[in-house]
Amino acid sequence: MWIRLAVLVLVALLWPVGVAAAAPVSTPEPGALLTSAPARVQIAVEERVTDLQILVTDAAGVRRDVGAPAVHGPVGAVDLTPGLAAGSYTVDWRLRDPDGSLRSGTFLFTLAPAVETAASARDTGPTGRRHPTALWLAAGLVVVVGGLALVRSAGRVRR
Repeated sequence: MWIRLAVLVLVALLWPVGVAAAAPVSTPEPGALLTSAPARVQIAVEERVTDLQILVTDAAGVRRDVGAPAVHGPVGAVDLTPGLAAGSYTVDWRLRDPDGSLRSGTFLFTLAPAVETAASARDTGPTGRRHPTALWLAAGLVVVVGGLALVRSAGRVRR
C-alpha cells in the first residue's frame, strides 16, 4: 500500500515537468552583448512550428526585421536589415505549436562593436588579452599577508 502511494506521489510531482514545454532557444541569446551585427534572429523549439512571427525593433521602435520569417521544422528565422547600428534591440516572437497552443516571448540583445584604442593596444600582451595586473597584485598581497600571519602564529607557538 505504501509503495503504491509513493509511486502515485512521485508521478504526480513529476507529471508537470513532462507536460510543460521547454523554453525556446534563440540566436542571439537573450541579453547577449554582440560585437558584430547578426544577419538574422533565430528561434528554435522542441517541436514543429506551424505559425511564427518575429519582430525586431531598435531602441527608437523602428522595425529592423526584413520579410516574413522562414520556418523549417522546429526552427524559425527572420533576416535583419544589414548594417545595424550599435544599440539595444528588442525581439518579440510568437509561435503556434502543432497542437494549437500559442507561445510568445520578448528578449533584448545589444550590439556594441569592439573599438580598438591606443590604450587597449598598449595594454595587451602577445595573446591579445589584457594583462591581469590587478589579479597578480591581489594574489601577491594574499601571499604576503598569509606569510606574515604564518610567521606570527609560529612565533606564538614557540613561546
